[in-house]
Amino acid sequence: MFKVTRYGLSIVVIATVIASAICAGVLALRNLLPWWAILALLAPDLIIYLWVLWFFRDPERDTPQGDGLFIAPADGRIADITNIGPDSELGRDGVRIGIFMNIFNVHLSRCPVDGVVESVAHRP
Repeated sequence: MFKVTRYGLSIVVIATVIASAICAGVLALRNLLPWWAILALLAPDLIIYLWVLWFFRDPERDTPQGDGLFIAPADGRIADITNIGPDSELGRDGVRIGIFMNIFNVHLSRCPVDGVVESVAHRP
């Protein structure tokens, strides 16, 4: 079953309404337009709508289970591994791992390990 992330649900609903309105408008003119014009008007609409659905998908993941495993929280490619020190946002030594996600990756961060969020820091 195709599942959409809850964070993208409102965007998917808006995209559905817009795509439906465009399709209804074009199909209302189907007697006035040749078939290729109808196709030319509907194809971009369909492609953009399918991309929105694909971008906000939430597929099921079968993750390995066991002690000592650390599973990546997001799809993508590891772009950066940096040792950090006590002057970092965490205030202690550690390793920062950056994951680059392109438009074809699932843009949903999961929580692969148990833990407590002690602080959040934003850097523009």
